[in-house]
Amino acid sequence: MKLSVPGALTGFFHPQPGKTPKDTGSPGFGLAVDSVVIVRVRRLRAERLRVRADHPIDSRIARKCYEVLDPDGGLSVRYEFSVPPGCGLGTSAASALGTLAAGAAEIGLEVSPEWIARRAYEIELELGTGIGDVVTIWHGGAVLRVGPGYPDEVLIHRIPVEPDLRVLIYEPRPIETREALDGLSGTEVALRYLKELERHPDLELALRRSLEFAERLGFSEEVKLAKELSHKHLGASIAMLSRTVFAVSWEQDPQADVELPVSCSSFPEIISGISEIQCERGLRDV
Repeated sequence: MKLSVPGALTGFFHPQPGKTPKDTGSPGFGLAVDSVVIVRVRRLRAERLRVRADHPIDSRIARKCYEVLDPDGGLSVRYEFSVPPGCGLGTSAASALGTLAAGAAEIGLEVSPEWIARRAYEIELELGTGIGDVVTIWHGGAVLRVGPGYPDEVLIHRIPVEPDLRVLIYEPRPIETREALDGLSGTEVALRYLKELERHPDLELALRRSLEFAERLGFSEEVKLAKELSHKHLGASIAMLSRTVFAVSWEQDPQADVELPVSCSSFPEIISGISEIQCERGLRDV
């Protein structure tokens, strides 16, 4: 089973840790980005998990998904990334969602999109690899995450996104999410930005506030490049939490390392046809 999964950029956020997933969240601004990872899942005869990827990855995500799916037999999981993992594009959230969705389809496990998203959200929280990206991917487009909770329950507001917008990625630089969150302060301003954008839901304004947020957090070197790019495109900032600079634009830029469309489809829409794909049910090794 093969599935292409969107990722997510976060422009600004304020982490709200809780005792349970329902009261844990990351209020802020997120933008879904198309085709961040392709996940391929195949059944194996032996009861084992085989994980392969075209970039170095944290294999704990695949292992947690394997435990959740609890297949009768083994699984081979392969990841093909359009951006290096850990660069602020929501690759861990996308990997968890894709592994659970493709894995469930491959083994014939009937589950709802909500079940997949909730398990992916729990895995992200348990491993400390992210908080808000599953929510953004679940809804698609430009999203204001207002409160805590599971992706299908959290209160959100949408920012209109015009057709054919793309995300340009510059100098993707990996960083450990848990490491970046340790000692993080000054994010409370994100709550003020949220209230402003709830009154004026505008993507260009959200990108300006994202750039201000990055500057407040001390990303001085990256902010300098983002400010230069913001004059040429709709807006630019830093993908939280990383040191990756991104711009949103209708235009191409040969200086960009990666270019991906904005994803306006919700996760349920993305996997709506997966149950119609005929999987080969015979056990096989790959």
